Amino acid sequence: MFIRINGDNMKKNIVIVFLILVVIILVGFIYYKKTYYHFELNGEKEIVLINGEEYIEPGYILVDYDNNNLKNNVREESNIDINTAGEYEIKYFFGDKLLDTRKVIVKKMTFKLNGEEIVYVDLNLENNKYQELGFIAEDSNGVDFSNHVSIIGNVNDNETGVYEIKYVLKIDDFEKSLIRKVYVEKFINELSLNEDNVSMYVNDTKELIVSYNPYEVTNKDLFWSSSDDNIVTVNNGSIVAKHEGTAIISVKTINNIESKCMVNVSKKKDVININYQKIAITSEKKEAIITNLSGIDMNITYYSDDKCQDKIDGLIPNEIGTYYVIVDSLGNDEYMDSSVSCTKALTITKEPVTIRVGTFNIGQYKCGTGSVSCKITYKDFSNEFKKMNVDIVGVQEAEPSSQTQKAAINAGLTSTYFKTPASTVGILSKYALNNTSSTSLKKCRESRVIEKAIVNINGVNISVYNTHFSPKCYNEHFSSIVSIIKKDLNPAILMGDFNIGSGTELYEKYLKPLGYEIASMNEKHSGIEGKISYCDSIYIKSNDHIDIIGRETDLTYKRLSDHNFIIATLNIY
Repeated sequence: MFIRINGDNMKKNIVIVFLILVVIILVGFIYYKKTYYHFELNGEKEIVLINGEEYIEPGYILVDYDNNNLKNNVREESNIDINTAGEYEIKYFFGDKLLDTRKVIVKKMTFKLNGEEIVYVDLNLENNKYQELGFIAEDSNGVDFSNHVSIIGNVNDNETGVYEIKYVLKIDDFEKSLIRKVYVEKFINELSLNEDNVSMYVNDTKELIVSYNPYEVTNKDLFWSSSDDNIVTVNNGSIVAKHEGTAIISVKTINNIESKCMVNVSKKKDVININYQKIAITSEKKEAIITNLSGIDMNITYYSDDKCQDKIDGLIPNEIGTYYVIVDSLGNDEYMDSSVSCTKALTITKEPVTIRVGTFNIGQYKCGTGSVSCKITYKDFSNEFKKMNVDIVGVQEAEPSSQTQKAAINAGLTSTYFKTPASTVGILSKYALNNTSSTSLKKCRESRVIEKAIVNINGVNISVYNTHFSPKCYNEHFSSIVSIIKKDLNPAILMGDFNIGSGTELYEKYLKPLGYEIASMNEKHSGIEGKISYCDSIYIKSNDHIDIIGRETDLTYKRLSDHNFIIATLNIY
C-alpha cells in the first residue's frame, strides 16, 4: 500500500519539520545559555599550612554565559583546624551542586635552636671555642626538614666581638628565621655574695656585697633581681624589706654566672610597755603611761578590778582608785599586732603625806666607838632625833626606856610604846600609836620580841613593826616574824636590828614573797665598814599606799652608838 504525497504536501511538510527543528534549536540554545556557568579555583588545589599558619582563601571564578560574576552565589564548606595536624577539605557549592574541592594539609613543624639563643665564648678560659649547637626542624611525624634550613654567618672565637648566626627554614611559601648571638670576650666566671641567707624586719635595709673572679674582664655588668618585689626590692645590691615573706635575691653576669641570697622578712613584734603610775587626784593628767614600739595607736580599755571585768565609764578614770588595763596594738605593715592582758596600770590617790621613818640601835650609855666621852644624856639622843627629822622611829637597846621616852618626847615624838622583856625595844612616833601589841619570837640564845602599833596617816591605817634579832638566829626569828606579819592585810613598815651581815638571801627567802621591799639599810657599819649591811634595815609592804622616795644613813656610831641611824623617806597615799 502506498501513500502518495503530492508535491505541494511534501513542501509543506519539509517546512513544518524545518520550523520544528528551528524551534527545538532555539529552545535548546535558550536553555543552554540559561544554565551555562564556568567555575575555576584560583591558586593551588593543595595548600600546606605550617604551625597554625592562618588559612587565606586564594579565591575562585564563577561566571555565566554572558560573563556575569556569580562568585557571591558560591557556598563554602570547610573542616580546617589550623592547630591540629592533618588533611582537610574545602568544598565549593553552587546551590546544591558541588563545583570543586581544595585540599588543605596542616603540618605541625618544630623549628627551634638547640641550646641557648645566646652563647658566650670566654677568652679567659683555655680551649674555649665556639661549638655549633645546631637546630631542630621536623614535623609532627618526625620527618626531618633539615635540608630546608640554611645557616648564614660564622664566628671568629679568637677575636672579641658580637656575632650572629642566622637559621632560615623555607618550605614552599613558608619561611621562618632564627637568630643565635655569640659573644666573644673576657667574662666573669666566678661570682659570690657575702650573704646566702638573711633575716630582716619590714622596712629594714641591707647591702649585699659581690665578689667575682677574674677581676680583669671586658664586661663587669651585673644584673640584680628579686623573686618577689612585693617582699624585697633590690637596687645594685641594696635590698629593702617591704612585706613579710621570703624572696630570693639574685645577681647574674651577662654570661649567666649567678649567685643567690635568700631573704626572710618578718614583722617586728609590737612590744607594749605599761609603766605603772600612782597619781594624786589633783594632778591634771590621770592616764597610765602606755607606749609601744611601733608608735602607732592602741586600743586601751580601763577596768576597776584586777580581773578586768568591770569596765569604767568614759575613756580614762577620774576618781580615786586602782585601775587595770587591757591593751591591743592596732598594727601596721611594719609591726605584728600585740596585746597585753589585764594589767595593773594606774592608781589615783589623794595628795600624799611625806613622812620619815627610822631604826636606831641606841646602845645607850655605851659611848659608841673611838675616843668619845661616856657622859651621854637623853638630850644627845633627843638632838639626834631632831636632826634626823623623823616621824616614826623603831629603837633597840633603848634601856632604860624612861630615858629614851624622855628624849623622844623632847624631840616631838610624843607617842611611845615599850614592852618587856627589859623594855629595850620601842616605837617612838609623832602619830598616835593605836592597837599596840608585843609578841615573843621563837627563843634562840636570847628572848626577843616584835612590837606592833597601828598609825593612821592620810586616812590610811599602817602597821608599824619593830624588832631586834639575836645574833646568828636569823632563820628562827625570821620564821617567827613571817608567821605574824603574813596575816596582816594593812600596808606595813617593818624595821629593826636584824643582826645580818651583807647579802639579800634571807630577805628574798622570807620577806620578798610577802610583798615587802627594801626601803633602807646600813651603808656602813662598825666591823664591816665600807660595805652594805642588812643589820639595821627598814622594809615596806606598800599595798598601793606607800612609796619609797629616799633613804639616808647618819653615821652616829662613832659618837652616840655602835650603830647607825637608818632613815627612809616615804609618801603615804
